[in-house]
Amino acid sequence: MTSNDGEKANTAQDTLDYLHKPLPGPKPRVTPTLNVISSSKITLVPTCYDPKTNAPVYHSFASGGYADLYKAEMTFADESVKVVAVKVFRGAHFSTHTEDQKDVYKNRLLREYEVWGRAKHRNILGLEGLVVVESLVLPSPGLVSQYKDHGDLHSFMQGSIIFDRLEMARGIVCGLEYLHNQIKVVHGDLTPVNILIDFDEATPCYFPLITDFGKSRVDGKRGYTTTVAEAVFVAARPPELLDHSDPNPATNAGVLSFAGDVYSFSMLLLYVLTGKVPYTQEGIAPLKILQLICDAAKPLRPTPEKYPLHNRESHNFCWSIMQACWKHRPEDRITSKSAYDLLHGHTTTLPFPSPPISV
Repeated sequence: MTSNDGEKANTAQDTLDYLHKPLPGPKPRVTPTLNVISSSKITLVPTCYDPKTNAPVYHSFASGGYADLYKAEMTFADESVKVVAVKVFRGAHFSTHTEDQKDVYKNRLLREYEVWGRAKHRNILGLEGLVVVESLVLPSPGLVSQYKDHGDLHSFMQGSIIFDRLEMARGIVCGLEYLHNQIKVVHGDLTPVNILIDFDEATPCYFPLITDFGKSRVDGKRGYTTTVAEAVFVAARPPELLDHSDPNPATNAGVLSFAGDVYSFSMLLLYVLTGKVPYTQEGIAPLKILQLICDAAKPLRPTPEKYPLHNRESHNFCWSIMQACWKHRPEDRITSKSAYDLLHGHTTTLPFPSPPISV
Protein backbone atom coordinates (compact mmCIF):
# COMPACT_ATOMS: atom_id res chain seq x y z
CA MET A 1 0.00 0.00 0.00
CA THR A 2 1.34 3.42 -0.95
CA SER A 3 1.30 6.40 1.43
CA ASN A 4 -1.51 7.86 -0.66
CA ASP A 5 -3.49 4.63 -0.26
CA GLY A 6 -2.93 4.85 3.48
CA GLU A 7 -4.24 8.41 3.56
CA LYS A 8 -7.36 7.37 1.66
CA ALA A 9 -7.95 4.45 4.01
CA ASN A 10 -7.57 6.72 7.03
CA THR A 11 -9.99 9.25 5.55
CA ALA A 12 -12.53 6.51 4.82
CA GLN A 13 -12.20 5.19 8.36
CA ASP A 14 -12.59 8.71 9.75
CA THR A 15 -15.83 9.02 7.78
CA LEU A 16 -17.14 5.71 9.15
CA ASP A 17 -16.16 6.70 12.69
CA TYR A 18 -18.03 9.96 12.24
CA LEU A 19 -21.14 8.16 10.99
CA HIS A 20 -21.18 5.96 14.08
CA LYS A 21 -21.13 8.91 16.49
CA PRO A 22 -24.57 9.82 17.97
CA LEU A 23 -26.17 12.88 16.41
CA PRO A 24 -26.25 15.95 18.66
CA GLY A 25 -29.46 17.16 20.25
CA PRO A 26 -31.53 16.97 23.43
CA LYS A 27 -32.12 13.29 22.74
CA PRO A 28 -29.15 12.07 20.67
CA ARG A 29 -30.22 9.35 18.24
CA VAL A 30 -28.00 6.29 18.17
CA THR A 31 -27.01 5.44 14.63
CA PRO A 32 -28.09 2.12 13.13
CA THR A 33 -25.67 -0.75 12.67
CA LEU A 34 -24.09 -0.15 9.28
CA ASN A 35 -23.39 -2.92 6.79
CA VAL A 36 -20.21 -1.42 5.38
CA ILE A 37 -19.15 -2.74 1.97
CA SER A 38 -15.40 -2.71 1.34
CA SER A 39 -14.48 -0.22 -1.35
CA SER A 40 -12.37 -2.98 -2.92
CA LYS A 41 -15.63 -4.77 -3.76
CA ILE A 42 -17.00 -1.80 -5.72
CA THR A 43 -15.81 -0.73 -9.17
CA LEU A 44 -17.45 2.28 -10.78
CA VAL A 45 -18.59 1.78 -14.37
CA PRO A 46 -17.38 4.60 -16.67
CA THR A 47 -20.00 6.41 -18.70
CA CYS A 48 -17.46 7.01 -21.47
CA TYR A 49 -13.77 7.73 -22.03
CA ASP A 50 -12.08 11.03 -22.71
CA PRO A 51 -11.21 11.04 -26.45
CA LYS A 52 -7.90 12.85 -25.81
CA THR A 53 -6.56 11.10 -22.72
CA ASN A 54 -8.60 7.89 -22.79
CA ALA A 55 -9.31 8.52 -19.09
CA PRO A 56 -12.62 7.14 -17.78
CA VAL A 57 -15.44 9.65 -17.35
CA TYR A 58 -18.14 9.08 -14.77
CA HIS A 59 -21.62 10.59 -14.88
CA SER A 60 -24.67 9.76 -12.80
CA PHE A 61 -27.33 7.79 -14.69
CA ALA A 62 -30.14 9.30 -12.60
CA SER A 63 -30.62 12.24 -10.26
CA GLY A 64 -33.17 13.15 -7.62
CA GLY A 65 -33.84 16.24 -5.56
CA TYR A 66 -30.67 15.88 -3.50
CA ALA A 67 -28.86 12.74 -4.67
CA ASP A 68 -27.21 11.20 -7.73
CA LEU A 69 -27.03 7.54 -8.78
CA TYR A 70 -23.90 5.99 -10.27
CA LYS A 71 -23.55 2.59 -11.89
CA ALA A 72 -20.95 0.21 -10.50
CA GLU A 73 -20.02 -3.47 -10.33
CA MET A 74 -19.94 -5.23 -6.98
CA THR A 75 -18.25 -8.50 -6.05
CA PHE A 76 -20.48 -10.47 -3.68
CA ALA A 77 -19.49 -13.02 -1.03
CA ASP A 78 -19.92 -15.90 -3.50
CA GLU A 79 -17.51 -14.11 -5.88
CA SER A 80 -20.32 -13.32 -8.32
CA VAL A 81 -20.22 -9.87 -9.86
CA LYS A 82 -23.42 -7.88 -10.30
CA VAL A 83 -24.25 -4.39 -11.48
CA VAL A 84 -25.32 -2.12 -8.64
CA ALA A 85 -26.43 1.47 -8.18
CA VAL A 86 -24.62 3.73 -5.71
CA LYS A 87 -26.70 6.62 -4.34
CA VAL A 88 -24.59 9.61 -3.29
CA PHE A 89 -25.99 12.73 -1.66
CA ARG A 90 -25.19 15.73 -3.81
CA GLY A 91 -22.86 18.28 -2.24
CA ALA A 92 -22.03 16.07 0.74
CA HIS A 93 -18.31 15.85 1.47
CA PHE A 94 -17.57 14.94 5.07
CA SER A 95 -13.95 16.08 4.88
CA THR A 96 -14.66 19.69 3.87
CA HIS A 97 -18.02 20.82 5.31
CA THR A 98 -18.65 22.48 8.65
CA GLU A 99 -19.83 20.33 11.56
CA ASP A 100 -23.41 21.62 11.16
CA GLN A 101 -23.45 20.82 7.44
CA LYS A 102 -21.96 17.39 8.05
CA ASP A 103 -24.63 16.67 10.65
CA VAL A 104 -27.34 17.57 8.13
CA TYR A 105 -25.92 15.16 5.55
CA LYS A 106 -25.29 12.52 8.17
CA ASN A 107 -28.87 12.72 9.43
CA ARG A 108 -30.22 12.45 5.89
CA LEU A 109 -28.04 9.45 5.02
CA LEU A 110 -28.60 7.56 8.27
CA ARG A 111 -32.33 8.23 8.22
CA GLU A 112 -32.67 6.69 4.78
CA TYR A 113 -30.31 3.85 5.68
CA GLU A 114 -32.27 3.02 8.83
CA VAL A 115 -35.66 2.99 7.11
CA TRP A 116 -34.52 1.28 3.91
CA GLY A 117 -32.41 -1.28 5.75
CA ARG A 118 -35.44 -2.50 7.69
CA ALA A 119 -37.38 -3.44 4.55
CA LYS A 120 -37.08 -7.07 3.42
CA HIS A 121 -39.78 -7.84 0.87
CA ARG A 122 -40.16 -9.05 -2.72
CA ASN A 123 -41.65 -5.70 -3.74
CA ILE A 124 -39.06 -3.50 -2.00
CA LEU A 125 -35.69 -2.84 -3.64
CA GLY A 126 -33.10 -4.38 -1.34
CA LEU A 127 -30.36 -2.29 0.27
CA GLU A 128 -26.98 -4.02 0.02
CA GLY A 129 -25.19 -1.64 2.39
CA LEU A 130 -23.04 1.45 2.56
CA VAL A 131 -19.73 2.08 0.82
CA VAL A 132 -17.11 4.77 1.37
CA VAL A 133 -14.98 5.39 -1.73
CA GLU A 134 -12.44 8.19 -1.56
CA SER A 135 -12.69 9.79 -4.99
CA LEU A 136 -13.84 12.97 -6.67
CA VAL A 137 -16.73 10.99 -8.20
CA LEU A 138 -18.06 9.70 -4.88
CA PRO A 139 -17.02 12.33 -2.33
CA SER A 140 -19.37 10.99 0.34
CA PRO A 141 -20.68 7.60 1.55
CA GLY A 142 -23.00 5.88 -0.93
CA LEU A 143 -26.03 3.63 -0.43
CA VAL A 144 -25.69 0.50 -2.58
CA SER A 145 -28.58 -1.39 -4.17
CA GLN A 146 -28.94 -3.69 -7.16
CA TYR A 147 -29.26 -2.01 -10.54
CA LYS A 148 -32.42 -2.81 -12.53
CA ASP A 149 -32.18 -2.80 -16.31
CA HIS A 150 -35.86 -2.03 -16.90
CA GLY A 151 -35.66 1.29 -15.08
CA ASP A 152 -38.51 2.97 -13.25
CA LEU A 153 -42.23 2.46 -13.80
CA HIS A 154 -42.64 5.65 -15.83
CA SER A 155 -39.82 4.78 -18.25
CA PHE A 156 -41.04 1.19 -18.45
CA MET A 157 -44.55 2.25 -19.41
CA GLN A 158 -43.25 4.49 -22.19
CA GLY A 159 -42.02 1.37 -23.99
CA SER A 160 -43.94 -1.28 -25.88
CA ILE A 161 -43.54 -4.21 -23.47
CA ILE A 162 -46.79 -6.02 -22.74
CA PHE A 163 -47.25 -6.75 -19.04
CA ASP A 164 -49.99 -7.70 -16.59
CA ARG A 165 -51.18 -4.30 -15.38
CA LEU A 166 -53.31 -5.62 -12.54
CA GLU A 167 -50.49 -7.78 -11.18
CA MET A 168 -48.17 -4.78 -11.36
CA ALA A 169 -50.61 -2.77 -9.24
CA ARG A 170 -51.02 -5.67 -6.83
CA GLY A 171 -47.26 -5.83 -6.39
CA ILE A 172 -47.10 -2.13 -5.52
CA VAL A 173 -49.87 -2.34 -2.93
CA CYS A 174 -48.31 -5.52 -1.55
CA GLY A 175 -45.06 -3.66 -0.89
CA LEU A 176 -46.93 -0.67 0.52
CA GLU A 177 -49.02 -2.81 2.87
CA TYR A 178 -45.79 -4.40 4.13
CA LEU A 179 -44.24 -0.98 4.81
CA HIS A 180 -47.30 0.24 6.69
CA ASN A 181 -48.24 -2.82 8.71
CA GLN A 182 -45.07 -4.86 9.14
CA ILE A 183 -42.39 -2.23 9.74
CA LYS A 184 -44.59 0.85 10.33
CA VAL A 185 -42.95 3.03 7.69
CA VAL A 186 -44.54 5.90 5.76
CA HIS A 187 -42.91 6.17 2.33
CA GLY A 188 -43.81 9.80 1.69
CA ASP A 189 -42.95 9.97 -2.03
CA LEU A 190 -44.69 7.12 -3.81
CA THR A 191 -44.49 8.06 -7.50
CA PRO A 192 -43.81 6.16 -10.76
CA VAL A 193 -40.17 7.28 -10.74
CA ASN A 194 -39.72 5.68 -7.31
CA ILE A 195 -40.96 2.28 -8.48
CA LEU A 196 -38.36 0.14 -10.26
CA ILE A 197 -39.21 -2.79 -12.51
CA ASP A 198 -37.69 -6.26 -12.36
CA PHE A 199 -38.36 -9.48 -14.25
CA ASP A 200 -38.99 -12.88 -12.70
CA GLU A 201 -37.87 -15.53 -15.17
CA ALA A 202 -39.52 -18.33 -13.19
CA THR A 203 -43.03 -16.87 -13.44
CA PRO A 204 -42.33 -15.24 -15.99
CA CYS A 205 -43.58 -11.73 -15.26
CA TYR A 206 -42.53 -8.17 -14.57
CA PHE A 207 -42.95 -6.94 -11.01
CA PRO A 208 -42.45 -3.66 -9.11
CA LEU A 209 -39.90 -2.68 -6.48
CA ILE A 210 -40.57 0.32 -4.24
CA THR A 211 -37.45 2.40 -3.72
CA ASP A 212 -36.16 5.83 -2.66
CA PHE A 213 -36.76 6.13 1.08
CA GLY A 214 -35.26 9.60 1.36
CA LYS A 215 -38.58 11.08 2.50
CA SER A 216 -39.73 8.10 4.55
CA ARG A 217 -40.27 8.02 8.27
CA VAL A 218 -40.94 5.46 10.98
CA ASP A 219 -44.46 5.91 12.34
CA GLY A 220 -44.47 7.58 15.74
CA LYS A 221 -40.73 8.29 15.73
CA ARG A 222 -39.47 11.86 16.03
CA GLY A 223 -36.57 13.26 14.07
CA TYR A 224 -37.73 12.07 10.66
CA THR A 225 -38.44 15.02 8.40
CA THR A 226 -38.81 15.84 4.76
CA THR A 227 -38.96 19.01 2.74
CA VAL A 228 -41.97 19.44 0.49
CA ALA A 229 -40.56 19.81 -3.02
CA GLU A 230 -41.54 19.71 -6.68
CA ALA A 231 -41.88 16.31 -8.35
CA VAL A 232 -42.41 15.04 -11.86
CA PHE A 233 -45.75 13.58 -10.83
CA VAL A 234 -47.16 16.37 -8.70
CA ALA A 235 -50.63 14.83 -8.68
CA ALA A 236 -49.28 11.72 -7.01
CA ARG A 237 -48.97 13.82 -3.88
CA PRO A 238 -51.99 13.96 -1.58
CA PRO A 239 -53.84 17.30 -1.31
CA GLU A 240 -52.70 17.82 2.28
CA LEU A 241 -49.10 17.74 1.03
CA LEU A 242 -49.80 19.94 -2.00
CA ASP A 243 -51.49 22.43 0.32
CA HIS A 244 -48.61 22.42 2.80
CA SER A 245 -47.22 25.94 2.64
CA ASP A 246 -45.00 25.84 5.73
CA PRO A 247 -41.41 26.49 4.50
CA ASN A 248 -40.04 24.43 7.39
CA PRO A 249 -39.69 20.67 6.95
CA ALA A 250 -42.88 18.69 7.40
CA THR A 251 -42.61 16.47 10.46
CA ASN A 252 -44.00 13.06 11.19
CA ALA A 253 -46.76 14.78 13.18
CA GLY A 254 -47.74 16.78 10.10
CA VAL A 255 -48.54 15.95 6.52
CA LEU A 256 -46.68 12.67 5.98
CA SER A 257 -48.99 9.79 6.83
CA PHE A 258 -50.13 6.30 5.87
CA ALA A 259 -53.24 7.92 4.38
CA GLY A 260 -51.03 10.12 2.20
CA ASP A 261 -49.31 7.03 0.82
CA VAL A 262 -52.72 5.51 0.09
CA TYR A 263 -53.70 8.58 -1.92
CA SER A 264 -50.46 8.32 -3.88
CA PHE A 265 -51.15 4.64 -4.53
CA SER A 266 -54.53 5.52 -6.06
CA MET A 267 -52.72 7.70 -8.60
CA LEU A 268 -50.27 4.89 -9.34
CA LEU A 269 -53.19 2.49 -9.81
CA LEU A 270 -54.81 4.92 -12.24
CA TYR A 271 -51.56 5.35 -14.16
CA VAL A 272 -50.85 1.62 -14.42
CA LEU A 273 -54.38 0.67 -15.51
CA THR A 274 -54.91 3.54 -17.98
CA GLY A 275 -51.39 4.46 -19.11
CA LYS A 276 -52.22 8.13 -18.60
CA VAL A 277 -50.45 10.42 -16.15
CA PRO A 278 -53.02 11.73 -13.63
CA TYR A 279 -54.47 15.16 -14.34
CA THR A 280 -53.05 15.43 -17.86
CA GLN A 281 -56.37 14.83 -19.65
CA GLU A 282 -58.45 17.66 -18.17
CA GLY A 283 -57.05 20.43 -20.38
CA ILE A 284 -56.55 22.71 -17.37
CA ALA A 285 -53.44 24.75 -16.55
CA PRO A 286 -51.15 23.07 -13.97
CA LEU A 287 -51.54 25.73 -11.27
CA LYS A 288 -55.31 25.67 -11.60
CA ILE A 289 -55.22 21.87 -11.44
CA LEU A 290 -53.45 22.01 -8.08
CA GLN A 291 -56.06 24.42 -6.75
CA LEU A 292 -58.90 22.17 -7.87
CA ILE A 293 -57.28 19.06 -6.38
CA CYS A 294 -57.06 20.81 -3.00
CA ASP A 295 -60.62 22.20 -3.10
CA ALA A 296 -62.21 20.61 -0.04
CA ALA A 297 -65.77 21.41 -1.15
CA LYS A 298 -65.51 19.79 -4.58
CA PRO A 299 -62.04 18.29 -5.15
CA LEU A 300 -61.09 17.45 -8.71
CA ARG A 301 -60.48 13.76 -9.33
CA PRO A 302 -59.99 11.64 -12.49
CA THR A 303 -63.05 10.17 -14.20
CA PRO A 304 -63.60 7.04 -16.33
CA GLU A 305 -64.52 9.23 -19.29
CA LYS A 306 -61.15 10.97 -19.39
CA TYR A 307 -59.13 7.97 -18.20
CA PRO A 308 -60.44 4.84 -19.93
CA LEU A 309 -59.05 1.57 -18.66
CA HIS A 310 -56.91 -0.60 -20.94
CA ASN A 311 -59.03 -3.58 -19.89
CA ARG A 312 -62.42 -2.27 -18.87
CA GLU A 313 -64.00 -5.70 -18.55
CA SER A 314 -61.44 -7.06 -16.06
CA HIS A 315 -60.33 -3.89 -14.29
CA ASN A 316 -63.54 -1.88 -13.92
CA PHE A 317 -63.83 -2.91 -10.24
CA CYS A 318 -60.69 -0.86 -9.56
CA TRP A 319 -62.53 2.44 -9.96
CA SER A 320 -64.26 2.03 -6.60
CA ILE A 321 -60.90 1.22 -5.00
CA MET A 322 -59.30 4.34 -6.46
CA GLN A 323 -62.19 6.49 -5.29
CA ALA A 324 -61.90 5.06 -1.79
CA CYS A 325 -58.15 5.79 -1.75
CA TRP A 326 -58.25 9.37 -3.03
CA LYS A 327 -60.83 10.82 -0.65
CA HIS A 328 -59.99 14.41 0.21
CA ARG A 329 -59.77 13.97 3.96
CA PRO A 330 -57.04 11.54 5.05
CA GLU A 331 -59.26 10.01 7.72
CA ASP A 332 -61.86 9.09 5.08
CA ARG A 333 -59.49 7.00 2.97
CA ILE A 334 -59.24 3.25 3.21
CA THR A 335 -56.02 1.70 4.51
CA SER A 336 -53.33 0.03 2.43
CA LYS A 337 -54.49 -3.29 3.94
CA SER A 338 -58.03 -2.70 2.66
CA ALA A 339 -56.67 -1.71 -0.77
CA TYR A 340 -54.55 -4.87 -0.78
CA ASP A 341 -57.53 -7.09 0.12
CA LEU A 342 -59.79 -5.46 -2.49
CA LEU A 343 -57.24 -5.71 -5.30
CA HIS A 344 -56.45 -9.35 -4.47
CA GLY A 345 -60.12 -10.30 -4.25
CA HIS A 346 -59.95 -11.18 -0.54
CA THR A 347 -63.01 -9.00 -0.10
CA THR A 348 -65.39 -7.22 -2.45
CA THR A 349 -66.90 -4.92 0.17
CA LEU A 350 -65.52 -1.44 0.75
CA PRO A 351 -65.31 -0.43 4.42
CA PHE A 352 -67.75 2.42 3.67
CA PRO A 353 -70.15 3.26 0.81
CA SER A 354 -68.56 4.46 -2.40
CA PRO A 355 -70.30 6.88 -4.78
CA PRO A 356 -71.77 5.41 -7.97
CA ILE A 357 -69.48 5.21 -10.97
CA SER A 358 -70.58 6.44 -14.40
CA VAL A 359 -68.96 4.59 -17.28
